Amino acid sequence: MALKRCCGYTLSLHAVRGTLCLSGACFVRCVRVQCDRNFAVWDVLREEEFSPLKNADGAAKDTPTTCRNDLCALHRRYAIAAGAVFVHADGTPYTDIQSKQNGKADGQSTHDTDDTVSCEISPLISYAGEGLEEVKGVKLCPPVILELSPDSKLDIRQGSQ
Repeated sequence: MALKRCCGYTLSLHAVRGTLCLSGACFVRCVRVQCDRNFAVWDVLREEEFSPLKNADGAAKDTPTTCRNDLCALHRRYAIAAGAVFVHADGTPYTDIQSKQNGKADGQSTHDTDDTVSCEISPLISYAGEGLEEVKGVKLCPPVILELSPDSKLDIRQGSQ
């Protein structure tokens, strides 16, 4: 569901009278099947379950870059929940809050200039944060890629490798 301005027209018998702009709720059902009497709605955390891709790069939002950043942020949260620690090249840890607004009492250190710490986890390793016990206590220097090695073990590539 999305709250949007819904524009429409009032029609008389022969002419369009003008534009009406009202606030409205927009429900979108993408899948239509014959048995749609079983339709359900889930309330989920947007940052974990949804990142729309509607525009090309260069637009303000809903671009391939924002989708990638959202996925990297999710994977970073998975790694932190498993006990990993993200550090800069000099070994200083990243703060918990990443933001470009330094000096705004946001918990950002002077090192933290990127919006998102680049961390990618292969779905062969973990789909929803499970199975990441091997990264507990490991210091990771972004960009980080966790993937499956040819011998079916966790392969951690990090830094500028």
